[in-house]
Amino acid sequence: IFYTVLHTAVSFIPVYIDSSRYYSGACSIPYFINSVAFIVIEGGSSATYMKTKKLMYEHPDTAHMLFRKLADNVVEYVKYQIANGAQVVQLFDSWAGNLSPKLYKEFAAHYHKYIISRVKQTYPDVPLILFVHKGVGAFLDEMVRSGADIINIDWTHNLKDIRGKINMQKSMEILKRNINARVQGAAAGAGAGEDSGNLLKKPIILQGNMDPMVLHTTKDVIYKEVSHILGQTKGVNHIMNLGHGIDQTTKEEHVQHFVDCVKKFKVNGSN
Repeated sequence: IFYTVLHTAVSFIPVYIDSSRYYSGACSIPYFINSVAFIVIEGGSSATYMKTKKLMYEHPDTAHMLFRKLADNVVEYVKYQIANGAQVVQLFDSWAGNLSPKLYKEFAAHYHKYIISRVKQTYPDVPLILFVHKGVGAFLDEMVRSGADIINIDWTHNLKDIRGKINMQKSMEILKRNINARVQGAAAGAGAGEDSGNLLKKPIILQGNMDPMVLHTTKDVIYKEVSHILGQTKGVNHIMNLGHGIDQTTKEEHVQHFVDCVKKFKVNGSN
């Protein structure tokens, strides 16, 4: 019944939006606080995620069984959205930033790669966005290796600095591949980049990253913040957006002003 209703709702969207606009899908991935995994394990909201982490540490095989089932459902759900018109899909893992590096690699990054690779097998040209709230600082290298086309950055980072780190990571991957090629031969070198996601294939696009609370200030402040962020990237390989979800009490006119400011931003005299 759920998918029947969803199909009806989703299939109507492309009919009613301008053909020049993108229809974006969205989906939560396994560790997200509102995911089935969190609800099943915690039984409600939590400030510590104790039960979830306890399961990961003490019974990793059981945790993987649950996460794999959820990941398989996410894959089908994302493909369902694309089949019904979504031209780009954002994958949210908002609370994976609370994991230790060890748990993140095993229970977040692993499933990011799994979900993205499975979706790309069917829809290789549909852009996928990965968002890990407050995870960029510690897990940027893993996010870049996920295979996502676009990395969404929260508001606690400078986009110019993030771009610099990604470029450095790319340089190190190329250096590693060249060293392996010399030491072990061309075949080994060709395989060295297999776990690099899109890093060596094409530019990683950044998305974000204005603090959603800025929309509660004045229109002048919104304009200044938009200009500051776009000034960091000059609009190159960057999708302007908020650094997290929009607050439900935000004034619609401020949201429209934010969009207008982005559209009016100019680099070297051109939009």
